[in-house]
Amino acid sequence: MPVSSLQGKSTRLRLLSAVSSKLPRDSRFQARLNQPLELVGQVLLPQGTLFEGHVDPTPARRMIRSGALRLVFDLMILPDGTHWPANLALTSVQDQRVKTDGEGTIRPKRSKKRLLFQIGGALLIAKVADDVSEVAAASVTKGFARFIGLGAAAGFVLLQKGGEVKVPEGTDIEVMFGRDGALLPTGLATSPQPDIPRQ
Repeated sequence: MPVSSLQGKSTRLRLLSAVSSKLPRDSRFQARLNQPLELVGQVLLPQGTLFEGHVDPTPARRMIRSGALRLVFDLMILPDGTHWPANLALTSVQDQRVKTDGEGTIRPKRSKKRLLFQIGGALLIAKVADDVSEVAAASVTKGFARFIGLGAAAGFVLLQKGGEVKVPEGTDIEVMFGRDGALLPTGLATSPQPDIPRQ
């Protein structure tokens, strides 16, 4: 049989699990190949091939620092149940609420509505703090009151969290096979790996 390498080939998978930057580290996920991966009429991977992996999340933090998420693929499971090691890189996510960088890290897109809320909240708190400080002490100068207002606004911003990454079940993702992609004779690897128990 002719041997074909998966290295450098791209395909689309569908997530069977929702993933998020709020998940515990190493949480498992699955994705499925809904269309066969072919090359010049030859099936390299059949429809229904499953891919399993784990997440490497970074939750959102204070100071409006957004969360981030990496999908690490561990196993490729053929329809006959045979397991193979998987080396895939995420290239894009078909969801307008997130973006993927050159290293395959998923990040949320900045929401204009959320940004306007945060700016408006900061300005409102600054104004209220300014007014309260002037009323509370008649001896407080306007300049000092304004300084108090700006400090309150800065505190509000520092306490705000950034957005989390949320990718729902059923989302399509684009992946590319890496350098260690298995060599497959018409879709089957040269030597099967032992079955690895699922967690």
